[in-house]
Amino acid sequence: MTRNWWGKLCLLLFFVGLSIVYVFPTLARLDLEKTKFPFKKKINLGLDLQGGLYLVLGVDFNKVYKDIVDRQVEVISASFKEKNIILKSVKVQHEGAPVDDPGDPMILLEFDPAQRDAVYKIIKKEFTILRLVGDQAGKLKLGLTREQRNDIRERTVNQSIQVIRNRIDEFGVTEPAIASQGLDRVVVELPGIKEVDRAKQLIGRTAKLEFKIADDKSMTPGQVAKLVADVTKENNILYKEGQKFSEYVQKINDLVKSKIPQDTEIAFERSRTLDEMREEGDLGQMHRRPYLLKSKVDVTGNDLQDAVVAFDPENQRPIVS
Repeated sequence: MTRNWWGKLCLLLFFVGLSIVYVFPTLARLDLEKTKFPFKKKINLGLDLQGGLYLVLGVDFNKVYKDIVDRQVEVISASFKEKNIILKSVKVQHEGAPVDDPGDPMILLEFDPAQRDAVYKIIKKEFTILRLVGDQAGKLKLGLTREQRNDIRERTVNQSIQVIRNRIDEFGVTEPAIASQGLDRVVVELPGIKEVDRAKQLIGRTAKLEFKIADDKSMTPGQVAKLVADVTKENNILYKEGQKFSEYVQKINDLVKSKIPQDTEIAFERSRTLDEMREEGDLGQMHRRPYLLKSKVDVTGNDLQDAVVAFDPENQRPIVS
């Protein structure tokens, strides 16, 4: 009986000790990159245990619809001009939209009634995202199809989530929760974040799309990768959890400034997320491919009409078209 009691006590003490070892890095707030403590994993505390930021963001689909329809007006005008079909007017009407979707603006076309069949044929063939709302003598009213509106909603929410996730990586927040809620909202939970005002400003700002040309002539991709690897090793630079990624990139560019051509800069392509890096316990490794880019911005989002995700038929890799 005594032996059995001692066995149970030893087993209990073992699990108590194991629990202490498991929670100690969290309670002591150890720096996992510098500590020599054998167990290098923290418990991720949620909002209820450590506080943080909870945001509900809304998507203005009326503005999204308007931008898409405005672009369609430009494309329609160019298409008919190319085919030598004269349109008296092409404009957008935001009032009196269809009852099934009051936020859906309409395109009003005015033309010679004798060309009605030719106009309708072109619209039906080339502008499949539009549906016929009204048909009068010399006038057509067009709106986005229901399928297109649903696709826009889903695509816009998914894009918003991805943009927010990329911005949150700037703070190095452990396990941020970002998810859609309903049809037009995105919920963001950032446990443990300290810079609340800056986070709100960063998440809520308008996204700016820029395209810069990769300079493969001055340095090959292999040379760029080796240069970055050498600089980070020589200066003992590691990307740490909680560090702002923009500061890391700026530090790299400051160190390589004299070793790369003038009017160029180093940028990184993401290959893995912070969550994936945490799961494998290698936050000190960037897992991002460096590129040498020309500093000049060649194309901005204002130069694009639309962008959608597609797949390359040859290798099935995702592409943007």
